[in-house]
Amino acid sequence: MPALPAILLMGPTGAGKTAHAAELVARLPLEIVSVDSAMVFRGMDIGTAKPGPRLLARAPHHLIDLIDPAESYSAARFVADANRVMDEIRARGRVPLLVGGTMLYFRALQSGLAKLPPADAAIRESIERRAGQAGWPALHAELQRLDPAAALRILPGDQQRIQRALEVIELTGSPISSQQREDLRGAVRDADLLVAATTSTKPIVKSEWLKAGVHINAVGSHRPDYREIDGVTLARAKLIVDSREAIMAECGDILLAIKEKTISENHIHGEIGEVLAGTKPGRSSAGEVTLYKSVGIAIQDVATANLVYRKALEQAVGTTVEI
Repeated sequence: MPALPAILLMGPTGAGKTAHAAELVARLPLEIVSVDSAMVFRGMDIGTAKPGPRLLARAPHHLIDLIDPAESYSAARFVADANRVMDEIRARGRVPLLVGGTMLYFRALQSGLAKLPPADAAIRESIERRAGQAGWPALHAELQRLDPAAALRILPGDQQRIQRALEVIELTGSPISSQQREDLRGAVRDADLLVAATTSTKPIVKSEWLKAGVHINAVGSHRPDYREIDGVTLARAKLIVDSREAIMAECGDILLAIKEKTISENHIHGEIGEVLAGTKPGRSSAGEVTLYKSVGIAIQDVATANLVYRKALEQAVGTTVEI
């Protein structure tokens, strides 16, 4: 069997990743590479679930305790460090096991980073000085004028992202959103599964970016004026919804596409319950584009939680917590 380039073990803090990784290392020729933006700092041991000395002795981790808290660490530096360490691991005839919960780092490693200019200390100082005089909400208003798409995603109090967006505009003369859009296009081009969970009012991807056979889970933009999926993609896809009634009441993706006459209500193939019950067919070919749109139905959430709970009891997995 050929060696895998890497194995990824992802999840939130406290999910048990480190324990699982240590078990895998004990059984297989693996070496752990930490993918955690907090564990790179020396001394930050509380609240980060950083492994202790005993566990590190039997399952060493790369890329932890690299720098002091006063130093800065970026996704770009992580990619460089991780690639170097993974090459060293493979040279020893072993497989890198990437373990952590910093999704930005995983995404940067898999899809690359937008080709944005490096930080400019003088420009950042100038932006901070203006923020000190006018306040960050005023700079967010400036960003709304210069790059509305970026301002829509960035909260008025998010100083770091406001500063970076304005810095990129000053350095390149182009909005950061347009440069990130090219990066997004490359990220989704070969995707088999696309999950959209945004509060966008404009489509986040274009149909021509998506390959045949992709499946899309669209679970965000649930208001009538929100939209994360464009009408052309909807028209191209076999469209399955959680509830036809709820969709027609509040789903901007579909309501706006109907208003534009890109699709009609009849384009909705069926509800997810019908597909699961077998009364409506699901995917009919490997090249078919399928799309599931959900606005959130509480009874479905309860039914799913109940199913998971019963399965857990049957298989004797999980932990019972008294509340």
